[in-house]
Amino acid sequence: QIGLFNGVGSDGSTPMTRNQVAQMALNALRSEMVDFTGTLGVELNGVKVNYRAEYTSRTSTEKKYNAIEGRTSDVASDANHKGQYYVQLGEELYDGKLRLNNGATDAFGRPSRHWEYDGKAIGTYVKKELMDKEWVGEVTGKDLYDQLGKATLEDKSYDFFIYVDGEDRYSATDGTAGVSTVFNKTQMNKNNKAAVGGTGTGVLTQVFVDNDKDVETVYVAVVNTYLAIATDDYDEKKEEAEFEVYSLEDLDNTTAFVLVKNTSDVSRNKAHTVDDLRVKNEDITVEDVKDGDIVLVRVAENEIKEIIVPEILPDLTINSFSKKDWINVGGTKYDYANSAQYDTDALYQYSNSNLKELTYNVVLDMYGYLIGIEQNEEPDQYVFITGNDGGASDLRRGRYGRHLPGRHHEGHQGQHEGQHRR
Repeated sequence: QIGLFNGVGSDGSTPMTRNQVAQMALNALRSEMVDFTGTLGVELNGVKVNYRAEYTSRTSTEKKYNAIEGRTSDVASDANHKGQYYVQLGEELYDGKLRLNNGATDAFGRPSRHWEYDGKAIGTYVKKELMDKEWVGEVTGKDLYDQLGKATLEDKSYDFFIYVDGEDRYSATDGTAGVSTVFNKTQMNKNNKAAVGGTGTGVLTQVFVDNDKDVETVYVAVVNTYLAIATDDYDEKKEEAEFEVYSLEDLDNTTAFVLVKNTSDVSRNKAHTVDDLRVKNEDITVEDVKDGDIVLVRVAENEIKEIIVPEILPDLTINSFSKKDWINVGGTKYDYANSAQYDTDALYQYSNSNLKELTYNVVLDMYGYLIGIEQNEEPDQYVFITGNDGGASDLRRGRYGRHLPGRHHEGHQGQHEGQHRR
């Protein structure tokens, strides 16, 4: 009756998972404390009669009971308690030090709950129950129109918040071009069959609809995954690790420093990287990071917000490929992730015949797409020149003793000048 099993997906008799237990504990912390205000009744000959079950929620004027829900009594008939805070179990147990911001958004712009205890952050957790739809891949304006519906998009009572890696700006503060991948509500229409938000293979898009707020709200969050390589071992003195992140660029190119995904075509030896993105161990555990470690990261607010261990397929021979599109390994096809830009030498340099002589390490993102590829060693191919003859030698002359076309007479200097390896 008090909602302990809300969102748990179980009942009182089925064994629960760890996540279900955590959800039930959360429900308990947010439940209202009550007093028994019913009638106990009397017992006659072993039978209780006139028992009436009734429980009344506790209220108080103390500010500590504003820590979690902050909901006040609106019972007009109870003048003594009207406007007072309802008392939640978590507020009572932790004396108001356990606090909840139930209207927060996370770094990627998703509606969330932010918990803290005694002034220190515990964590920010996405309200998954508000998620309307999520995609991994290309999302068009028409996709969003079909999902949200014409009525919602045309209803002026809805607020729309749209973020790409936490950025929602349309123009930079210094007047330069804005975040090219950020879009607005007008692009969510039935005729727009183009990708929005820079979405593509391996890009996560989530749509949330909150109808419980005073102002009904739609959130659209586009979240990219990037490949990153540690540039050194974990710094024990500074308690941080440093990574080079591929496929990012600084939009403002000023002191403002706004990192967004680079969406331009990348040619050989021109990978877009951003150096010196440091991660404090107190924010994300990085104390085991070693120089050269390959990881996946998600970036918002110009910081690495999440680190994910990739799947690395070692020593693969590539049977066939399409540049910037896919590779085939032993009959298994791996499509390129939208943000794949490492290593450009390996991605763009070789022909099909070259690939068969080499082996590669292939890095996959969490969705199974190729986000990076590196060559194991340099190809063992060379030309060995045994000698270099001058223009007057027999080898340099034509069949009838004439000089070959386009050559000049050099005499015998330089005969057998050395051996050259290329």
